[in-house]
Amino acid sequence: MLLKVIFGSIALLALLTGGYFLVKEQSAERLAATLEHHLEAGEYLAALAAAGTLQEDGKVSPELEEKIARAARLLVAEDAYKKAQTALDEKRFADAGALLRGSEAVTDPAFTYYEEAKKLYEQAEALAAGVAHKTSVVISALEQKAAAEKAKREETEAARQKLESDLRQTEQTVEAKKAEIAAAEGRLEQSRKE
Repeated sequence: MLLKVIFGSIALLALLTGGYFLVKEQSAERLAATLEHHLEAGEYLAALAAAGTLQEDGKVSPELEEKIARAARLLVAEDAYKKAQTALDEKRFADAGALLRGSEAVTDPAFTYYEEAKKLYEQAEALAAGVAHKTSVVISALEQKAAAEKAKREETEAARQKLESDLRQTEQTVEAKKAEIAAAEGRLEQSRKE
C-alpha cells in the first residue's frame, strides 16, 4: 500500500511537471505568435515587450534576436517618421528629409507607414531643394548688389579724391595769385612813393 502511494505521488509529480512544461511551451508559442502579430500590425513597442517576455522565459534564439532587432529598427523608424512630419509642418524641410534619409521608414516596405514616409521624404526633399534654390538666388542677388555698391563706393571715393586734389590745387593757385597781388601792390606802393 505504501508503495502504491509513493508510486502514485511520483506519477502525480511527473504529470504536474510535464503539464507545467507543456503550459510553459504553449505560452511561449502564444508569445511568439503575439510578437509576430504586433510586428505585422506596426505595434513595435508591444512586439518588443513580447520579445522581452520570451527572453525572460529563456526562449532566446537567433531568430528571436533578429525579430527584436527588426522591431527596434522599425520603432526608431516610426519615431523618425513622426519627427519628420513635425519638422515638415514647421517648414524645416531639410530636417525632415535628413530624418528620413536612409531610415527604415523609407527602405523597409514592412514599415506600417512606408508609403506615407516615402511621400513625406520626397515632398521634404523637393521643398528643401526649392528653399535652397531660392536662397541661392537671394544670395546671388545680394552679392551682385554688394558688388555694385562697392563699385559705386570706389567711384565716389575716386571722385572725392579728385575733388580734394583739385581743391588743393585751386587753393595753391589762389594763394599764389594773392602773393602776386601782394607783390604787385607792394611794387605799386613803391612806385607811388618814388
